[in-house]
Amino acid sequence: MGHIPSGIELVGGTDSWIGIGIGDDRAARAWFLRGDAAAIDLREAPWRNRVLTDVHVSGKFVLTAPQGGTGPLEVFSWPDFEPVWTVAAPSLPDSAWLESAVFVGDDLVAAFDPGDGEVGECVRIPPNRSMARVGGESWPAPGGTGFWLEYDGQQLIRR
Repeated sequence: MGHIPSGIELVGGTDSWIGIGIGDDRAARAWFLRGDAAAIDLREAPWRNRVLTDVHVSGKFVLTAPQGGTGPLEVFSWPDFEPVWTVAAPSLPDSAWLESAVFVGDDLVAAFDPGDGEVGECVRIPPNRSMARVGGESWPAPGGTGFWLEYDGQQLIRR
């Protein structure tokens, strides 16, 4: 029996690059495709267990969440995929990041499942500062692309 696909995510980048994240029950991988080149230009991301969730509006960074939530959020530089910023999951027992983190300006916004039947939260994570709980906020999407980000208590939603 084969692996069970869990989803395909397209993440818009800059300079005509599009991130393509594909996951199954065993691993998550990502590729970046440049659509306006005379020949296909494809770059493979070096990770195998991370979900591509967003590209910074500057085009200089990509954001990943751990597949299945266990592990840190990680920001990598683009196009060389060097680690830039790591954010550990909240220290609650069995807490895990949801696979929907995004950039809002230079901050990260992410939701987590605290485990043990507790109610999850959404947090804003400024570089080099403490996480701040988010409640009832909406944000313009990175780059002002005409949609908004909202947190519904379980996931971040792009509207």
